[in-house]
Amino acid sequence: MITNTQKGRIHKLIAELGWSRAEYVKWLEHRFGVNTCVSLQITTAAQAIKELEEILESNQAEIRATEKQISYIKYLWIGVDYAACTEGDKLLNTFLKRRYQVDAVEDLTRRQASGVISAIKRMQVNIQKHRGEVTIGRASIDPATGQARAWATLEDGSRVPVDLNSHKIQ
Repeated sequence: MITNTQKGRIHKLIAELGWSRAEYVKWLEHRFGVNTCVSLQITTAAQAIKELEEILESNQAEIRATEKQISYIKYLWIGVDYAACTEGDKLLNTFLKRRYQVDAVEDLTRRQASGVISAIKRMQVNIQKHRGEVTIGRASIDPATGQARAWATLEDGSRVPVDLNSHKIQ
């Protein structure tokens, strides 16, 4: 017979999938010929758990950001990247980690991707609003070097790094 741990895991997966009791029972009957997981043997329950995890993973992949959203985010980011994309996606990933708790743009959900697109567009509006002014961006600690880093935006809109320790533009 099924263990309590397996039973709990199956019920948790069913809840994560958002299945109704009827959907769950129909799946059990179709796949294993039973109408309750308590009737499963330990090895069969392990197979059921594996299948449910695969279904859940597949469903989660469907709510991931689309390739179009990912490409559009990377395109928009070019206009706001203080390092002029010289550091790859490092600054974009740092932004995503702080704002959305994901490690890379590919890890965003569709809803988060829409939020990122809106946020980057607001950044672009802010950049345009300050075009023609010399401004210093907010200082932050570079995770790679541990050094404080900021960027100066010049009148022409170009950005240059500022060494906060020597107070000089590099």
